[in-house]
Amino acid sequence: MLRRIPLLLTLLTFVAFQVQAHTRLSAATPAESAVTHSSPEQLELEFNGAVRLLDVSLQTVAETAVEIGPLPEATQQHFSIPVLAVLDDGDYVIKWRAVGADTHPVSGEIRFSVATGESLASE
Repeated sequence: MLRRIPLLLTLLTFVAFQVQAHTRLSAATPAESAVTHSSPEQLELEFNGAVRLLDVSLQTVAETAVEIGPLPEATQQHFSIPVLAVLDDGDYVIKWRAVGADTHPVSGEIRFSVATGESLASE
């Protein structure tokens, strides 16, 4: 039994390292649940390490696509993607997929709202 303890500790260390090595989104602008008071001119995505973006989309919660600029082809940690349309007041979802050095694809969603107040001023 005592001979198995070093093997078990080595295995647990390896598993812990693998869990920490996975790529994750560390920051975004607009941030999750943010309410912006103007239409964002770009989407900012920052990861905990260099990744290659596979896909990014911006859409209304009713799944109407919003045009954004092309994705950078380079592997990097921070991305700025232009928003090519002016967003009306409402709720939006950024969907992204990326792959990091660990070769595991990761994905996520960021929900945010635009509330410029212009719709209230016109009533």
